[in-house]
Amino acid sequence: MNKRYLKIILRIVISCLFIGYLFFKVDVSSVAAIMSIIDVGLYVISTLVAVFSGFIIAGKYYFLIKGSEIKHSLASLVKINFIARFYALFLPSAVGREVVRWIKVTHNKNGKAQFLASIVFERLTFLFVLLFCGIIPLFFYESNPEIEILRMRVLPIAAVGICLVSAFILLFIFAPIGDLIQSMAKSTLQRIRPKLDVDAFFENHNLKKMNANMFASTLILSILWQIFFICRLLVLFKASSVPLGIMDITWIGSMVLLLQTIPISFAGIGLREGAYAYLFTLFNLAPEKGVLIGILFFSQMLIIAFVGGILEFLEH
Repeated sequence: MNKRYLKIILRIVISCLFIGYLFFKVDVSSVAAIMSIIDVGLYVISTLVAVFSGFIIAGKYYFLIKGSEIKHSLASLVKINFIARFYALFLPSAVGREVVRWIKVTHNKNGKAQFLASIVFERLTFLFVLLFCGIIPLFFYESNPEIEILRMRVLPIAAVGICLVSAFILLFIFAPIGDLIQSMAKSTLQRIRPKLDVDAFFENHNLKKMNANMFASTLILSILWQIFFICRLLVLFKASSVPLGIMDITWIGSMVLLLQTIPISFAGIGLREGAYAYLFTLFNLAPEKGVLIGILFFSQMLIIAFVGGILEFLEH
């Protein structure tokens, strides 16, 4: 069997296992009852915010390729972003969407390596902001011992992640640091694979150095996207009558979004709902409400993917 299909089947199986576990842990009838009283108007507003967030992502790539040999209008990048979200349902969430974006933007054109650098840089700034939003608010729960325990568990992982992401960002911005990191990587690879032509590898996969303006623009837009993401969740929580504040939503949403990037389930199904269910129990909320938020979030993903599917069909 083709390895690609085997991985898809494995992710579907893992998603089914997550869903099966949730069926035993939550009251499905309660989830249905809560769903029946959702404020539809607020749900629509939350979905519109999610759709508009795609324009911010397109804007980041517009600034990153501006002045390069890659020529795309903002409208074209917005369309490609929707199409990439469509394919993201079937591909690994961490990289699948970006692979589709890379293919669409650089199809039959030059600048493939340059746009790969743009994708990596955009993802690094995105992770940098997401990691901070996922860990910083946890320091304001001194009176909640369960959240303190969670903070102690995730803090080492988050610290390592922030350090790694920062190191790679510096590789783009400061040439001396980039050369040092590249030298260290060469030394490590030569010890692992002595026969590997390391110099040729880095020459063929050299990433374009980003200037300060590009970094500032991308970082600001990443922060803006995160603000829209939090607002989207805030309205979604209000639509579901979940009594959590903006600080709670900031770290819960960021942490779950980080978990969704792990390609172990199909489109994050089961993993996302289970994470929300567990985190809600830390606030003495019913896990059914967490499952509902996960389902509503996935429904918004489907709506955005549906728009992307239509655009892909019209393109052909």
